[in-house]
Amino acid sequence: MQNGKEMLSLNSSGISVITNNRTISRGLFAPYQQQAHDFNNLLQNDMTRELYNQYNILEERAVLCMKAKDKALEEMTRKSGEMEIRLRNALAEVEFLRKVSDQKSALCRDLAERLLKVRRREFSTTERNFAEEAQSSTGDNGDCVADTAGTRRCKRRRSMK
Repeated sequence: MQNGKEMLSLNSSGISVITNNRTISRGLFAPYQQQAHDFNNLLQNDMTRELYNQYNILEERAVLCMKAKDKALEEMTRKSGEMEIRLRNALAEVEFLRKVSDQKSALCRDLAERLLKVRRREFSTTERNFAEEAQSSTGDNGDCVADTAGTRRCKRRRSMK
């Protein structure tokens, strides 16, 4: 058993434990050790390539996302500018229409006041004329108690309508 005892040693290569068995010559074991080393490198290279490919794909996606974001921001900025211009135009139009409306309202008020004054003058003038006619008329006035200036004025109003 002591002769068949294996001695273990640590190596810094890809395989961490190498058996030192004197019954197996180094020439027989070396190709397997080299294959293990090559296979380890191959796996590491494949993993590195896969990770690098994934990194490139992610980087391309990030670039596409940034371009899309920049494009969306430019579009939003353009639309915002257009909306701001439309809003300013609408506000200017509203202000203009408000001023025109105020002017027309003032003109209508002025015309209504003038018309009211003219109607009052006409009404007072016609009342005076009717009253003067009633007072100055002779004959029928004094005979009938119901035939006064007020009643004649009411009759004339009814006939005018």
